[in-house]
Amino acid sequence: MEDWNDKKLLPSKEPSSFNHMIIGLVIGFMMPIVFSPAVAYYLIYQANGEAGMEELINRVMKVPDQASIFLSLCVLINLPIFLLASYKKLTKTNQGMLMATIAYCIVVFILKLI
Repeated sequence: MEDWNDKKLLPSKEPSSFNHMIIGLVIGFMMPIVFSPAVAYYLIYQANGEAGMEELINRVMKVPDQASIFLSLCVLINLPIFLLASYKKLTKTNQGMLMATIAYCIVVFILKLI
């Protein structure tokens, strides 16, 4: 009879080389930066479709409330990565990603207070 682990349906119990807090921190801080152009493109498209990137950046930088909304939308990309790492049982990577997300939350909170 076949074992469930032979079919690779369950996460492996072998230690992974990606299970480090530093990797989680790097992923947690870099993915919102990488993902922000996609969010900016979506916001431009929703606004009027003709606005340039410079106009969006000027609008976001002038009003702190819009900057906090933009940043919180960019941080949403951490959620599926966090869930994937949780499924793969990469606890230290999850700890690093959680620390990065908390740092982003503190920045968003400070921007909301301004």
